[in-house]
Amino acid sequence: MATKIVTLTLTLGVVILLLSLPGGVKPVHCISSGDMESMLSALRARGYNLFSNAIATSDLQFDLLCAHSNTNSNENASNGGDYFFTIFAPTDSALYALDMTQTAPFFTDTLRLHVVPKRLSFSQLQRLSSANLRTLLPSRDLHVTTRHRSPPPPPPRHHQNRRRRVVVVSVDEIEVVFPGVYYGRYVAVHGLNGILTLREPPQYSSSLPVRSVLPQRTNVCSNSNRTAPPPQQPPQGFCGYSPANSPSYLGVSPGLAPTIQSPESGDTASPSPSIGNGGYDDQDHQLEQLWTIGW
Repeated sequence: MATKIVTLTLTLGVVILLLSLPGGVKPVHCISSGDMESMLSALRARGYNLFSNAIATSDLQFDLLCAHSNTNSNENASNGGDYFFTIFAPTDSALYALDMTQTAPFFTDTLRLHVVPKRLSFSQLQRLSSANLRTLLPSRDLHVTTRHRSPPPPPPRHHQNRRRRVVVVSVDEIEVVFPGVYYGRYVAVHGLNGILTLREPPQYSSSLPVRSVLPQRTNVCSNSNRTAPPPQQPPQGFCGYSPANSPSYLGVSPGLAPTIQSPESGDTASPSPSIGNGGYDDQDHQLEQLWTIGW
């Protein structure tokens, strides 16, 4: 009996010690499923229908919900496990153009670029003259700038009222035109006038030369590049010059065709008449033969 009492006392002491530790049983605060549905309904009611559907059908919803909160975020880790977010909603037209031209991973990374792991109301954004905010995309930050713009002139009967300058907030040079689309305990949503663009990483390192896909040009005027052209090889199957065909007299009348006589075995070929001295020797010989026969 005494042993049971001692064991029970030690157990209660351990439980009390664990409860007294700072952060020992502190619950994690983040967006619940009910808050997510309320936020998506507010986006659809304000005209950001495609962005609402993109959150519900992409991996971004798992980054925002309690059961799948991004534990690698330094901003939320410093808050003791509480997960706060600021979401910048892009317009439907810009999001539709992105969905039609990019791949699914690129589209999801662009959605993560619109989420900051820190809850910022519009008044808090107006107090940021120039600041960089971390996003759910580890390689990209958002640059927030503010500028003052004079409001439009009031009606004539309100001239006595003093006009206040409006503080315009821009995120990466995209203006916030619909502040406070939705405010929750752990999330704030603001509407943009466009979309935050995600630039693709370069395919080649800048320190390495890029090989051109075009053929290299050679300087034909340079002496070092002058080389004799290679000899042309005859086509395959060509063994030399072919002899010319013998003349054919087919189709020529017999009176015009020359008569070719083959020499007899005992005959000797007479030498061809000489054409030297304009042919005078041959004419003298013929005259002598005529005088001899008495002509």
